[in-house]
Amino acid sequence: MFQVGNFVSFHSLHDEFDYVNDVERFIDDTSFYEVLEILDDIIMVKSLSMGRDIPVDINEYQIHTKESLRDHIKSKNHKYAAICNKIKQLYRKQEFKFQGV
Repeated sequence: MFQVGNFVSFHSLHDEFDYVNDVERFIDDTSFYEVLEILDDIIMVKSLSMGRDIPVDINEYQIHTKESLRDHIKSKNHKYAAICNKIKQLYRKQEFKFQGV
């Protein structure tokens, strides 16, 4: 979870992150906001670029710190990682050739 002073990002409740190929680049490109205050269902965050306080309903978003976002994406994509790594390995070794349709 997050605490006051943490930097968090907001994502759709239905986002599965299956489109993410490079986890670190995705995290670097994500906007993060500083948590100023935690109320019951609302948190107050501060935009680093705009410098103003923004109220956010915690029931409308997936809220992640950098670490929790990294862990969440890796846990969602772990079943594809082994396949992708094997394809990269075979491609580098050129042990197979792509056949035309």
